[in-house]
Amino acid sequence: MSGYTGCDTISESSTENYIIHTGQPNHYSGYVFTNSVMIAGDAIMPKPGGGTETGHSGDGYAIISWISPSL
Repeated sequence: MSGYTGCDTISESSTENYIIHTGQPNHYSGYVFTNSVMIAGDAIMPKPGGGTETGHSGDGYAIISWISPSL
């Protein structure tokens, strides 16, 4: 997740078969997530279809809200 402390983004020169990690939290595009929240896998979290659950199996889940363009 670009911009999240502890994340390791990839270099612009990465390819599908050759991924280069930068060791930095921010993506080369300059776009970053703000006010992001990571929830532990054993914590109560929103269910994709509504309600809550503890942990989640199957496909991942994210809610992304566009606030404003970064011009």
